Parts: sequence; structure tokens; C-alpha cells
Amino acid sequence: MANALQITVKETKSALTSLLLKQRSNIGRKKIDLLLVLLNHPDGLNKTELSYKVGISHNTANKWRKFYEQGGIATLLGDNRKGGNRPSVIESPIRSAIDKRVHNAKGAPKSYAELQRWVSLKFGKELPYNTLRNYLIRKHKTKPKVARKSHINKDDSAAALFKKTGSGA
Repeated sequence: MANALQITVKETKSALTSLLLKQRSNIGRKKIDLLLVLLNHPDGLNKTELSYKVGISHNTANKWRKFYEQGGIATLLGDNRKGGNRPSVIESPIRSAIDKRVHNAKGAPKSYAELQRWVSLKFGKELPYNTLRNYLIRKHKTKPKVARKSHINKDDSAAALFKKTGSGA
């Protein structure tokens, strides 16, 4: 069995419990729980026992212990995730022109492909179809549904009668 890694928790139990009440996320609460468990076991716990008591995986327990050792509670509770938001592929002037075009009653595009061609002609930038489609759905709540054409042999008087009665007879 692995040896227990001994970490001395610098904060008091009352400080940790008051900090626990301020945490909004479940992850933040689990991180404070980890410190409380470590505070209750001054001789140390190995990562498997610690992860069992806190209710997290042993790799997470080990990672959080290292964060606390390196920078204290500020580093532990900080957002340690990597990555972030990428800048938009659709630049600001293109975005504003698309917004104007979509809200224009007479010049609104009938399809995403039509808007894609318009952007490439006007701005000289090739935007991927799905990028443009997802932008319009996210920002303007557009729907890719189009009304279908009527059948050539459809009897308009029969359709009107059906709408009036609802039974078709």
C-alpha cells in the first residue's frame, strides 16, 4: 500500500467551514471537504483513502493535494482548467453586416448557403457553412425550416372546405 502523503493544512476548521458555506459550486465544496478531511487526519492519508472519504477519484485527490501544496487555498480554489474561449472566426464588421442583412425584411437571405455566398462576395472571406449556420441559430434563433410547395393537382376548394369543417366532408 502507498505511503500517506502528509500535508499540513494552514487554515483552521472554523475558517474552512465558513469558506465551505460560501462555495457555490459542488467542486468548490469538494475541495474544501478535502482540506477538512486532511485537517482531521494530521498523520496523513494515502490518495485512495482520501478519495473515498471525499467522494472523488484518486487522481483528482492527488492533483488537488498538489495544487494546495504549491499555492495554498487560493490555487486550490482557483479555476485551474486549461483552454478558454477562442476568438470568433466571424469578425466584427462581418457580424454587424450579417445582423443587418438578417433583420432586413426585403433583403433577408433564404438559406444559409445564400448568406455564405454573400459574405464571400462582399467581404472576400470564405466562412464554413456550419460556422455561419451555428452563429445564426445561436444569435438570431433562425430555423432551417422552409415552407413546402403545394402539389400541382391540389384542389383549392376541397382544401378550403376541409379547413372549415375539419373532417373533409
